[in-house]
Amino acid sequence: MTAAGKYSGVWVAAYVLLAILALSSYLPWNSINLPLGIVALVVTARVNTGKKGSRRFAWAAALLLCLLYMQPAYTLLYAALVCGALFAIESYRGRVQWLTLLVLALISPVFDYVVNIFSFPVRLWLSKMAGSIMMIAGKAATVEGNVIIYNGTEFSVDPACMGLHMLAASLLAGIMLLAMYQKHLQRRLPAGWVMLLLAVLVGLNVVANLFRMVILLYFQLLPQSVWHYVAGVVCIIVYVLLPCVALVCWGVKAKGKAMPEGAVTQVTLATARLLSRRQLAGNGLLWLAMLVTVLVFPKINQQHSHTAVVTALPGYQVKQLSGQVTQLYAPQALIYVKALRSFFATEHHPMICWQGSGFQFTKVQLTHLAGREVYIGELEKGNEHLYSAWWYYNGHQSTTSQLSWRWQMAKGGQPFSLVNITTITKEGLEQEIKRLATLF
Repeated sequence: MTAAGKYSGVWVAAYVLLAILALSSYLPWNSINLPLGIVALVVTARVNTGKKGSRRFAWAAALLLCLLYMQPAYTLLYAALVCGALFAIESYRGRVQWLTLLVLALISPVFDYVVNIFSFPVRLWLSKMAGSIMMIAGKAATVEGNVIIYNGTEFSVDPACMGLHMLAASLLAGIMLLAMYQKHLQRRLPAGWVMLLLAVLVGLNVVANLFRMVILLYFQLLPQSVWHYVAGVVCIIVYVLLPCVALVCWGVKAKGKAMPEGAVTQVTLATARLLSRRQLAGNGLLWLAMLVTVLVFPKINQQHSHTAVVTALPGYQVKQLSGQVTQLYAPQALIYVKALRSFFATEHHPMICWQGSGFQFTKVQLTHLAGREVYIGELEKGNEHLYSAWWYYNGHQSTTSQLSWRWQMAKGGQPFSLVNITTITKEGLEQEIKRLATLF
């Protein structure tokens, strides 16, 4: 075994340990997607040995490190560490297949964030459609935002529901199935067809959720019942996984292209070849930069926090929190004004932050109050019952659209802040929104 091959395992173990320490608070350790993603990485670990020595991920990692120092974010740190590892693999073995890149994107926490936040209009649509189907079937059902009321029982469509929660898992399963079929048949499905397949899987998840909601409503299967979860699993199998098997099988056979013999091989440490001095120097410098970044990242992140967004508000006690968050407290309301760092960053979304405090959002809906569009919903935790509203504001424009505020900031517009008001009563919430309409 060559010197590089002899010590490659030590280098990989050290790098993995570095990544785990740096991302310990970022990776979703309690999610099924992470272990499933690791399995998917093993299944899709293929490289093109005819294209070795590419520096594309070295440039990407260097760019991400620069962005990280200007705009600290765990998503950028995750992407930089991944690019560093991919650069090393392509230096050792060959060009990484893009199915592996898809897996790395799906197991990133930012994917869960995108699904939870951007799928909210889909959840409202699912609630409306499920309620309509029940009424067509002659069952009296009432829809309030993302909640359907049937026979006095409330059913909500939220991120924790089986279908939407399993979106990443079903996509990972589809990619693994595709990788195994391609290896078995020695045919590779073009990128366009792969993306179409994944888009169909997303649509099948929506369909599975719709049928699941109708089944839960019709038979009144509450979360306390084991049949509530059985119904979810059955819908995923029938409406997502089985069609996925048929689609992958047909796609690889009908649209796949024959793989060149010997061009694509499994990534293994035992067969690693000796790197040139230039490649070793490049890897060493990049990984050293990663190490320095990981060590100083907490300090950089801290320097970009504690920025005052609101300095004073009559009748409220103002307190600056970390992460560019301002808390305004009064006996009748609690307000959080959360500065948005950049158009590509995640934000302290109420549906995530309140859930982290043990509350559950129900009856969330889009409405108009005091001349602006806002989201309003109810918060529940045990016997506690609160009312909350939120929107985005930059001093001139108000919006509830994720795409709208991100696009405005991407064009260099005035930075937005997320405004979240919470009160004890619904009437109090409406009064506070009207009272503060001129400020936010």
